[in-house]
Amino acid sequence: MMSSSRREVYNLFWYKFFVICGGFFIAAGLFFNSPAQIYQGFLRILTSSGVLLTDYMEVGNIGAALFNTGLMIFLAIWMLYSSRTDVSGVVIAALLNLAGFSMMGKNPYNSAAPVIGVYLYSIFMEEDFFMYSPIALFSTGVAPVVSYITFYSGLPLLEGALIGNLVGLIMGFVLSAVSVNARNLHRGYNLYNNGLALGFIAVVVHGIMNMFGVEVVSKSYILAGVDQKLVIIMCASFLALMFGRIFISKASYEDYFDLLMETGVSPAEFSYKYDNYTVLFNMGMCGFLGIAYTLVIGANINGLTLGGIVAMVAFGAFGVTPKNAIPIMLGVFIAGISGIYEVNADGIVIAALFGTCLSPVAGDYGMLTGILTGFMHLALVTKTGALHSGLLLYNNGFTGGIITAIVVPFFESIRLALAKR
Repeated sequence: MMSSSRREVYNLFWYKFFVICGGFFIAAGLFFNSPAQIYQGFLRILTSSGVLLTDYMEVGNIGAALFNTGLMIFLAIWMLYSSRTDVSGVVIAALLNLAGFSMMGKNPYNSAAPVIGVYLYSIFMEEDFFMYSPIALFSTGVAPVVSYITFYSGLPLLEGALIGNLVGLIMGFVLSAVSVNARNLHRGYNLYNNGLALGFIAVVVHGIMNMFGVEVVSKSYILAGVDQKLVIIMCASFLALMFGRIFISKASYEDYFDLLMETGVSPAEFSYKYDNYTVLFNMGMCGFLGIAYTLVIGANINGLTLGGIVAMVAFGAFGVTPKNAIPIMLGVFIAGISGIYEVNADGIVIAALFGTCLSPVAGDYGMLTGILTGFMHLALVTKTGALHSGLLLYNNGFTGGIITAIVVPFFESIRLALAKR
């Protein structure tokens, strides 16, 4: 338990980090497009459906996507600070996860309603909102529901906006109750717990929409190619995360090796157990792992893949390490090259990146089980999207919850049987 003075210093460190992240993305956007181009691109982002797979770098432009990411970070900082939320590993993961998905589906318009829904739930339960602030950030995984009903349901704009935001609000409200119980299905082995909870909710909402004649048409918008300037900027940011551990931190390097030995089973509060710079170092390493994988297999560097890479960075503070992530990614890769899929197709690449939500399985049960789990993940994640037609951005988290509900009891039974011998 931290003392109040240490807690204050700790919070200040991470809030400064969040501000730097927001400023970085906005400034980076100006390297690619002029303010006028960013403005026009941002307007296209606000009125897009956001349904998977919607790459904001293609819908708007690279600068607009990065600007949207920075703006979403600052809005999240405002929410956390105004609610007096203490920083923790899950808060770091929630905020940076929001940043990643702000390149591929989330924007200020479609993300507000689910957050308000969580806020209303906290009032209903007569509890402080800071207890629910991470859930509020994760609730934005159903942001496309708001956009789709508003702009693409065939309703008049005002009517669509009212219904879309009301549905988003209700989904956020319901998530607050469902999220806690969803963990019972995966026992902490799926880091994207809210992805599983929102998945069930999104499937129901999708069914209701279909029942009333609203068919969700999922059209992919994908930026092709590799912009070398974008790669350099992102690699520089990952290196910057590692800078403090190399040049400032007084902790021994054994500290990081201890972190690597963590299983990652949720709640894996790395930021409470290790030096701040050690946690940032791990986040940077996860970023390099993600971008190296993407480049080596010859995939695109766009809003979709960068969203997955930033999500890996996010959960580098809450369960993901290079050690437990590699087996999952390797399993997805093996499944990709041995099956009918192109391993460098965007949907398959992000399955490997977001599939690291299953890292605790490899961390606890070993490399071979991690590879098998990653293999199974790709087999299922390519099918679950049809259940919600892309209205859920956390499709990998939804799939990961289902996978862990199957494999964890099985692996545990094998462990118990071997222990008896």
